[in-house]
Amino acid sequence: MFGKSIYKIVRPNSLSWKIGEKFDITFDEFVTYIIHLYDRKMEMDEHWQSMSLLCQPCFVEYDFIGKMDSLVEDSNMLLDHLEVNENIRFNNFVNYTLYKVSIKDIAKELYSTVSNEKIKKLYEVYRDDFEAFDYDIPSYINDIILERIKVL
Repeated sequence: MFGKSIYKIVRPNSLSWKIGEKFDITFDEFVTYIIHLYDRKMEMDEHWQSMSLLCQPCFVEYDFIGKMDSLVEDSNMLLDHLEVNENIRFNNFVNYTLYKVSIKDIAKELYSTVSNEKIKKLYEVYRDDFEAFDYDIPSYINDIILERIKVL
């Protein structure tokens, strides 16, 4: 859906693409696209827009903020708070132990293709989210940067 727009930014000299064709966009190119939109104050799709902008936590008095990292626990806590029938529970339908590669391993592999400068800029794009929702920089990001420093 966004392939053509991303190509125009990251590969401006590429051939034009027809609707329906697949794009071989790398994670690094996607990060470049996000940074490009941010630097030019262009609107981002809601899927990668800053949650601070999308949800406006400073202007809305939320009673509850859940995190994807603890979705099942947060959802069930909210159901308890709302005194919903105890037979209604949010279940974790995905058994992540079935996967041979962890989400963190995949993320580390993807971020290892992105320069330190772009990682720093990407943090700037989402800084308000890190602060508003009390997130730390993932350890695999720090690992990547430290590994690169050791090489120098």
